[in-house]
Amino acid sequence: MKFVSSRNRSRLFNLKESVYAGLAPDGGLFMPVQYPSISLIDYWNREADTFSDMAFSLAKPYLDEDMDDEMSE
Repeated sequence: MKFVSSRNRSRLFNLKESVYAGLAPDGGLFMPVQYPSISLIDYWNREADTFSDMAFSLAKPYLDEDMDDEMSE
């Protein structure tokens, strides 16, 4: 997923750049260029999942380009 500054959408940043920088060079917040579709109904009744499993599955659509499934272990 690509990220842009909340103050200036002209430059794209990848996940690594966004995390290491913390704030965009212009002082803005990093925002996803496009928000993935996530249905909370799919997660509502998943009582068997641990908190970390659920957090990973919710974050996965945002981080899929930069992470693989092995990183969840």
